Amino acid sequence: MFPKLTLLKNGIIVNEGECFVGNVMIEDDRILLIIKRGDFSTEEVYLKAITVACAVADKVIDVTGMRIRPGV
Repeated sequence: MFPKLTLLKNGIIVNEGECFVGNVMIEDDRILLIIKRGDFSTEEVYLKAITVACAVADKVIDVTGMRIRPGV
């Protein structure tokens, strides 16, 4: 059986002393990937990465304006 992928999209990620808007891909109950806008060379590349993440996710949850605290 394949793992279930869930994407938390556009949340406010509070992680290791920083706070930023980003996306968290979860595989089953573990964080697989944190997608931060500033980690990409251009906005276009970032948007393509989010499009791919949405396409492979089994479930996408829009958490705009909500805080995500990985590990808590």
